[in-house]
Amino acid sequence: MLKILNIRKKPVIVSAILVTEENIAELARKYDDCIVEKNQKVLRVYTMEGKYYVKPGTYLIIGVRGEIYPIDPDVFKETYDIVVVERPPLEYCSTCHDIVGHACIVCGRRTSDQGNECAV
Repeated sequence: MLKILNIRKKPVIVSAILVTEENIAELARKYDDCIVEKNQKVLRVYTMEGKYYVKPGTYLIIGVRGEIYPIDPDVFKETYDIVVVERPPLEYCSTCHDIVGHACIVCGRRTSDQGNECAV
C-alpha cells in the first residue's frame, strides 16, 4: 500500500535579488549560472530544472545550498516575506555553491580558506 505523508516545508531564510537592467551584468559576473544575453537586457539562468531566460522585474532566489532560481514577481509577493536578520546575506562558493565558511561539498575544504573559491 502506498503511504502518502502530509508535510510542511521548513521555514528557512534565503536570499533574493530583484533583477534590473542596472544589475544584469553584475549578476552574470557574480554567478557562474548566469549569462547575459540580447544586448544586456536578458539573463540566461541555469538551474537544477533547466535553462530560464530572466527579464528585469524577476526575482532570483539564492537557496540554502547556493542554487539560483528565478521567480515571477507576483509569485514572489504571494510566497515570500522580506525579513530583517542580524547577519548579512550568505555568501556562496562560486565553484561548488556551498556556503562560504562551511566545508565544500565537492572538495571537503572550508571555502573561507580560499576566499569564495573551493579547491576544485
